[in-house]
Amino acid sequence: MSAEGALQKRPSVADLFTLAARAMELADDVRAAQDRLRAVPDESTRRAGFRIDDVVGYLRQCHDELRVSAQDLNRIENRGSCPADWGACPEHGATLRSSGGTSWCAIPGCRTWDYDRLGLPCSEAATHLVTGPEGSPGRMCSGHAYEAATIPGFHTEPLDPKAVA
Repeated sequence: MSAEGALQKRPSVADLFTLAARAMELADDVRAAQDRLRAVPDESTRRAGFRIDDVVGYLRQCHDELRVSAQDLNRIENRGSCPADWGACPEHGATLRSSGGTSWCAIPGCRTWDYDRLGLPCSEAATHLVTGPEGSPGRMCSGHAYEAATIPGFHTEPLDPKAVA
């Protein structure tokens, strides 16, 4: 399949949210079946559905994971103008930590984010011109420019005099 063909088949944010809703509807239907099974007078029949609670849990987890995936895809589609394919703290650069779908800056008192900012493309606007040792300039956000300035041979300058380096 060509790259163009794959792109046309890529699920949209709306597709992922729709799948999430369908997973939750199915979880509700399975839960209702479990409730009806538990109402049967025969104990052996009631016990036959002991796995159903797990199934409902898996379906709800599918719902949650599909929603997060849709939110991540939305962030990628609406990313900022910084070209970095990983996140950074806008104030401190490469200080992000991430676990369990939450990210935070390791500098005490800084911010947290309720998504994997570290593992997703940068969402910030480019505010600096960064020039590497080979001399080709590129635009980056303040956090990535802050980090680039610590690398020997790299030079950064604000794109706008009001931007903070």
